[in-house]
Amino acid sequence: MIEFFFNDIFATMTTVLVVTLLAASYKLHTTPNFPRWGFAILVFILLGTFVSMTAAMRDAYATENAMFAMTSVQSNLCSIAGMLIFLSGVVAVFLRRQRKTIFTVISVLFLFQVLVIEGSRFLTMIGR
Repeated sequence: MIEFFFNDIFATMTTVLVVTLLAASYKLHTTPNFPRWGFAILVFILLGTFVSMTAAMRDAYATENAMFAMTSVQSNLCSIAGMLIFLSGVVAVFLRRQRKTIFTVISVLFLFQVLVIEGSRFLTMIGR
């Protein structure tokens, strides 16, 4: 089971970054009067994009041996969530007073992507 998260460098990087981002998201949401939501949104989007790239490399995305096809439900759901994350980041530029809410939306969408991909990987691993 441990190989599932630490099998190679991409699996290890993905696992560490996912846990770090989720912990940072929780920490920011529980910090009273956090003043830099715009910066938090930017960093979260950049690191989240990097996590997506490492997960794609880990799962051999867009290759013959890919865990998920480019037309799979997982790919489509995560692409839509990713698009919504980037659009939320653009909207945050204009809606300064709503940045904490936008950060929450981005965090939930990221969590959704993690659950879709890691849940699918887990179900594949146990043979469903």
